[in-house]
Amino acid sequence: MKVGNLQRIVLILQTAAISGLEFRTTIPILTKVDEIEGVPPVIDVCFKQHSNEVVFVPLVKSTWKYDVATKILAEDVPLPGMYHSCSPLGNFIADWYPGEGVKIVDIESQEVVSNIPWEQKPLWDYLQFSPDETKFVLFDSDVGVIHVFEVENGRKLLELPSSSHVLAFSPDGDRMYYREKEDSTLEAYMFSKKALVESYPVQADTLAINSEDSILAVTSRRFISIWDIKTQEQRRKWKYHPKESIDSSLHESIFLPDGRRLILRERLSLSVWDIQSGELLEKIKTGCAGIAFDSTGTKMAAANPLSTWLIDDPNGRQRGSGTSIFLFAVVVASLLFFVWLTFLILPHANICVSKIPTRV
Repeated sequence: MKVGNLQRIVLILQTAAISGLEFRTTIPILTKVDEIEGVPPVIDVCFKQHSNEVVFVPLVKSTWKYDVATKILAEDVPLPGMYHSCSPLGNFIADWYPGEGVKIVDIESQEVVSNIPWEQKPLWDYLQFSPDETKFVLFDSDVGVIHVFEVENGRKLLELPSSSHVLAFSPDGDRMYYREKEDSTLEAYMFSKKALVESYPVQADTLAINSEDSILAVTSRRFISIWDIKTQEQRRKWKYHPKESIDSSLHESIFLPDGRRLILRERLSLSVWDIQSGELLEKIKTGCAGIAFDSTGTKMAAANPLSTWLIDDPNGRQRGSGTSIFLFAVVVASLLFFVWLTFLILPHANICVSKIPTRV
């Protein structure tokens, strides 16, 4: 290889290394792999645990079951009530009946496991299951009270004053996050301790929890902030759609499986954010009534429009901060620099070789 060509390669690689070359922006994070047709307008969606089945909960008539592998779509559990909600692991459906209350139905057996008296017509966000499916929550918006029940028998566990429905549960279902009555503080109730254990001076519209890294992602119509669960201190904060805040309506936030990216479900779009840099990584223009991940963390079901999305590289090994590509570029540039330097110096070097006299 000529020295001139080698020098050009070195310069290119050094420039790439200095700029922290990465290809994240050219690789979509969410790639649509299937479009599902034939289901009525959907209000909720979930993946059945350890299976390829997606459960869609429409407004009326019955749930629909879709097998991602075989692409078979079929009606499943009848929904005679008016308002419905699916449990996170796809085992139960909550169905509200006017004049009767809420019935929790086992999806497999289609049997009623508990009856909860409830006269007030609930909104869809007000019918909530805990992630472990042991607790069911109803929010009374007239008086501002959260009611928590046991799923298996309908027994009431707790009442708490709140300005909104429950924003999030910890993955084990032991901690429940909600806005206190004055709407200026985010609080956490721990069921095992039967007490309030956390308090954050922040307004929140949606909340996502990363228990592995002990952080909360709190989103409002103006800001996204990251909080440390152990110290209850704010780690970082950045503006969220300041120009679009009037048009945006936040409904849900959830961490992607790598724990470093946050997906927000808005009224007309899905957006993915890097929580380290506060950078908007991707925005997909699509209305969405619900999102859910499968147990492997590689597929996400998005309902309304009914689409199943495949998440590329959920652990972020080939995408994210660009660190691996940056280090690779640095190493290669350094090696080629030394090779080029050797070619440059050797022709002009004065090399002296002394003969060592031998004794006679």
